[in-house]
Amino acid sequence: MPERRRTPPDRRGPEDRREQDRRDAPRQSSSSSLRLLRSGLNDHEVLAGELQDVSSTGVRLETDRTLNLGERVLVEIRETGKRCFNLPAEVVWVDSKAGRRPAIGCELRLDMTRKQFALLRDMVAKPTK
Repeated sequence: MPERRRTPPDRRGPEDRREQDRRDAPRQSSSSSLRLLRSGLNDHEVLAGELQDVSSTGVRLETDRTLNLGERVLVEIRETGKRCFNLPAEVVWVDSKAGRRPAIGCELRLDMTRKQFALLRDMVAKPTK
């Protein structure tokens, strides 16, 4: 009789963590200025925007121009003369209402350590306009 192998349990998390992380990750409100690099479009177009909040898994921001769902961007948050965070992200939602700047939600495409997120949270808690 052939030996039957036991299948090990799947210890990986769900493929799409967004729904769970969105609710679990603590957020820091902000009004910090930021720059967005739109890679591959318009010769790496740079846009200015404002950070609304940040968590270890994503950012909510506003810009004068709308972005496309699924678009990959580099979010640059800079503290004058000190630190700079470059966060690769993907646009997961866009809220474009007439008469308002588009609000955009981006999922971060990197895993931040607790220490990195603490530094970012402290940096954006103070407006940098």
